[in-house]
Amino acid sequence: MCIWIENGIQKSGIEANDFDDYVVPPLQGYWTINERAQKLGTWTKAELVYRLEIVIPEFVPDAFIQETLAATQTAKAGVERIDQVSIGTIAPAKICHILHVGPYDDEQNSFDTMHAFINAHGAVRTSKTHREIYLSDARRTAPEKLKTILEVTIAEEA
Repeated sequence: MCIWIENGIQKSGIEANDFDDYVVPPLQGYWTINERAQKLGTWTKAELVYRLEIVIPEFVPDAFIQETLAATQTAKAGVERIDQVSIGTIAPAKICHILHVGPYDDEQNSFDTMHAFINAHGAVRTSKTHREIYLSDARRTAPEKLKTILEVTIAEEA
């Protein structure tokens, strides 16, 4: 399950008695380009479309998640897009991923390496969407030291 909660459970004032504390997994985002850019085959940063997520472990009760989300949306009612926060599941998929070290603007080099690997192993990328898992805090890490996992869905070539 995925949910976005600003400043975590403790700030919401809801007690988590049914499970132990856990480290919140890193932020991840799904990125693609809009339909216009897909048709043209070229794009700019303004044409990126994304969804950000934080994974919630399966042991966290659904009722607790729903209660926390409702309380957070009420408390943060004036925050832009808070009403768009939702809970969902990540479907299993066959993937290929690579650790990218460096600025986000240099990710294409890592994608090129990953695509060469995919092709060399008889697979194909199945979507223009990709996932990024942010292992570094961009506010506190020099751009050349940022660590990001880049992930694409694949299938064996027919």
